[in-house]
Amino acid sequence: MAFKEYGDHDGMGLARLVRTKEVSARELLDEAVARTARVDPQINAVVVKHYDYAKRQIDNGLPDGPFTGVPFLLKDLDILEGTRTTSGASVYKENVADHTSTLAQRFLNAGLTIFGKSATPEFGLMPTTESRLFGPTRNPWNLAHSSGGSSGGAAAAVAARILPVAHASDGGGSIRIPASASGVFGLKPTRARNPLGPDRGEGWGGFSCGHVVSISVRDSAAMLDAIHGPETSSLYTAPPPERPFLEEVSRAPGRLRIAFTDKSPYGDTIDPEIAAAVREVASLLAGLGHHVEERAPVLAADPAVVMSTIVGANTALSVRQAEARFGRAMTEDDFHVDPLVEKVDELGTTTAQTCSSTVNNRVFHATRATIAACMLIDVVRRRDDVALALFERMSREKNLSYPLTNAMHTMYQDTLYGVSACGCHHRGNGPDASQRPISHNRCGTGHRSRLTKRS
Repeated sequence: MAFKEYGDHDGMGLARLVRTKEVSARELLDEAVARTARVDPQINAVVVKHYDYAKRQIDNGLPDGPFTGVPFLLKDLDILEGTRTTSGASVYKENVADHTSTLAQRFLNAGLTIFGKSATPEFGLMPTTESRLFGPTRNPWNLAHSSGGSSGGAAAAVAARILPVAHASDGGGSIRIPASASGVFGLKPTRARNPLGPDRGEGWGGFSCGHVVSISVRDSAAMLDAIHGPETSSLYTAPPPERPFLEEVSRAPGRLRIAFTDKSPYGDTIDPEIAAAVREVASLLAGLGHHVEERAPVLAADPAVVMSTIVGANTALSVRQAEARFGRAMTEDDFHVDPLVEKVDELGTTTAQTCSSTVNNRVFHATRATIAACMLIDVVRRRDDVALALFERMSREKNLSYPLTNAMHTMYQDTLYGVSACGCHHRGNGPDASQRPISHNRCGTGHRSRLTKRS
């Protein structure tokens, strides 16, 4: 296969070539490895390489799935038996998994050949990818810029056409931020849509969700079909889809009611260029016949306080788990002290110390909260004023627990406003295609990317 042909196909396109025997899975893997060798020294996206694992997959026979033979990267937070996962932390730099996560197994069942892990900041905590362990991941559009985070390695690798689709996860924007920054397609699915087990039932109180970044919308949809669904360790489940997600790509959406805002949750203005891009998309949607209005719910709590409390407590617990595993106190040599975790003891120690005695109670409340949110979700999806009024009233009820308010807010925003991000529709993603290690001129929908050269 010629070099150019590989980059012109999305994941489903490459899988079709394998099925029709126009190319072999080994040839695709060799091409991905060759591209990694040529491009990765510039962008630092593939931080763990296990090419032999992928070769053994092919030699042992790949399952017949929607992505059979397509090269793939796991984010360096997930585990694959017999391979290294560092979570971007020095203390785990030689950590080898003794089992495979449910999500990674579903990727394997889809026929993907997993040849490495993509870069992430330590524990996936930051919106930029530059761990102390591996150094910064650079944006293929402009090597002086970040590719975003925390799935910055995945986005950079896909944007540079090392591969067409890669595992990513999102708790506070970690799919959407790098998708926008790197000019690829990213969708954060509804909580509990995709599995997080078997070691945990949810991540960050339900904030964190795993999926992919890709060069095409159909890859994202087809992958969701391949990996979604509950598992034994699921605390709660997402409502089942009405039809395969892949069918939604070609299905006429009808006239939608769409709300948008170009303000922060605090009402502050955002960068004028970004605000202009949001309004440009809103105008485009209105021109397509959809009902579009500027609107946003009033949040019942300070999102920064809620997020920092949940993430701080989870991070503190991760540190305590490392201490239990290694039998010693963790130091700054083990974990990079960044702005979010430098006061982890102050913020999260109490929660971590009492976690063992309160975990069952917390799970109970979180499960109850999400069940209530799921009951509301079908109403919210109708996007009517009654649902909005009900949501706002319930969010303000003093007798409702924080998890309920949090779950409802997240799921409400996911369904009402949408959570996808395609950098191809944002201006200012990079100088121009000529400065890109591997050329890219189409977004996942097949439309030409609109790149505005910065002065």
